[in-house]
Amino acid sequence: MRSLASVTFETKDLVLEGEAGNLRQWHTASGDIVSLQYFDKPPDIGASLDDIDKLRASYRAVAARAGGAALEIEVIPLDGSPGVRLILKVPQMPTGSIYLGSLTLPFRDFSYVVRVQCAEGKLTGIRDTAIFAELLRTGEIKFDEGQTQPTAWWTDPYDPLVGEPPARNRSELPEYDARFPDHALSRLRRMLPRIEATLRVSDDAKAERRFGI
Repeated sequence: MRSLASVTFETKDLVLEGEAGNLRQWHTASGDIVSLQYFDKPPDIGASLDDIDKLRASYRAVAARAGGAALEIEVIPLDGSPGVRLILKVPQMPTGSIYLGSLTLPFRDFSYVVRVQCAEGKLTGIRDTAIFAELLRTGEIKFDEGQTQPTAWWTDPYDPLVGEPPARNRSELPEYDARFPDHALSRLRRMLPRIEATLRVSDDAKAERRFGI
């Protein structure tokens, strides 16, 4: 019988906070939150996993409603079943961003979602400022006459026509993670693949009808 226990992943170095109903939650030494949730109802996903453009548009709209932006939206295999890997950013009050990563495993009548939440600390904007200054100096970004936003700084990962805040900015590209290992986004990008690689689904859950079938 499927339940919260039907999905497991490596939890080494995670501190279990507790379990309530269909939700189990941990935290890391850095204060990041990791959770596993079982939804005993049809998934609320706005598109088929076979239509990646429509799926990305759907999740991009979700991020926009929260005042944020999508940094990654991909369909991936999770222990042999199709799933969705998502990274969003949303505003943090009073400044900075919270980065939200998730691995969603949808079936026709239920779903599992692993979430990772990493928030910027008190000193926000260090990564953005350093990379912005570097790219401005090299001419990779610039201010055209009459513009209030720099060209080529805001870059949606999938749609070149999306180039205004709060879209992904150039400092949030994965290539800069190694230079800022303690940044919230860098921490998220380390944790999510670790979970993805060790995630396992029970045979009885796998035998259920897939989402969209």
